[in-house]
Amino acid sequence: MNSDMHLFVTRHLMPELTIEDRLGIRLINMERNEELLTHVPFMTCADLAVVVYCVKYGAFGSFVLNDPQEDSVIVNHDDLREWGITVDELFMTALRSSMTNLPMHVEKLSEAVHAEDKSPLLSMDLKTLVLSNDLDLFGASVMLYPGALQKIAGEIGTGMYILPCSIHEVLLVPEREAEDVESLRRIVQGINHEEVAPREVLSDQIYYYDKDKDEVELAVLPGEEGQQDERIIF
Repeated sequence: MNSDMHLFVTRHLMPELTIEDRLGIRLINMERNEELLTHVPFMTCADLAVVVYCVKYGAFGSFVLNDPQEDSVIVNHDDLREWGITVDELFMTALRSSMTNLPMHVEKLSEAVHAEDKSPLLSMDLKTLVLSNDLDLFGASVMLYPGALQKIAGEIGTGMYILPCSIHEVLLVPEREAEDVESLRRIVQGINHEEVAPREVLSDQIYYYDKDKDEVELAVLPGEEGQQDERIIF
């Protein structure tokens, strides 16, 4: 890991602002970030990894990110040693900070996509929801907020398929309105290929939220089931 990155974080994070002012959680694709993950603390969620990032300039709510990838850095092992905190403390702090500073935002897909965009999303049912946060900043991680998916599923009265459109947002498709898994997977792959910058692709997989069990698992085709425990993400 670039030592300049570590020095930047430690010098500019403390003592001007508390850790809570700067940290957030972020979901990334594991396979696309193998090298990065050798240098940073992370948690595994199926084909995804949860990492912690630090905004470079100011605190949440007091800055505008021109480029989220360039205007934030991912916390690495050197930072943990410098701050004298554990991995568990880091993730608990970052999750709490994200929930406070980047609250959940949900809107109807029909309000987020315009007809002139010619997006593959236009084929989705009008009851599909877009889940992110107030700043649309690494908002796919909002599905990790405790109680977030449970609250939405309770309001719509059914389980949901989760389509990772990018690192910044996911789509929530009510189970009763959903097409088959293969069709949903093709939509995600089309979005990743046509609309999302390579570094912002989250996954080609789709996930399913079981309302009754309050669990997220990989959504698979017949013959892909494998061991049920291996499919459960969180």
